[in-house]
Amino acid sequence: MSKFNVIELAQNKYSACIIIQTHESLHEIKEELKKEIVSNNISGKILLDTLFHSGNVPDRFIEIEIEKGNLNWISLEIAKIDKQDEIRRKIAKSVSKFPELVDNSILTSIQKKLICRGVGI
Repeated sequence: MSKFNVIELAQNKYSACIIIQTHESLHEIKEELKKEIVSNNISGKILLDTLFHSGNVPDRFIEIEIEKGNLNWISLEIAKIDKQDEIRRKIAKSVSKFPELVDNSILTSIQKKLICRGVGI
């Protein structure tokens, strides 16, 4: 299984959301993340979802600019994504396709059930 799951968000202020499907920190996966961005031809402002590293906490979403295939780490900021935002539903729908990943995550049993049903958390 890939460490990343890319969701296009063309109708949003973000071009994509990359779900980090590992417990590793951003620092540990910087190079792999860059390769994923280049291979998917991602540009503009994106979201990184650290749900499987940090849990369902208020600062789980990170926004960052991509410039010519490179992550502009200086532009990194915590993104506030509303609990009812469509982005969360898209993430849940995408992640629900990997029940083993959800099952073995740090999420609570209630959060796991919600995600497996496609409910955004």
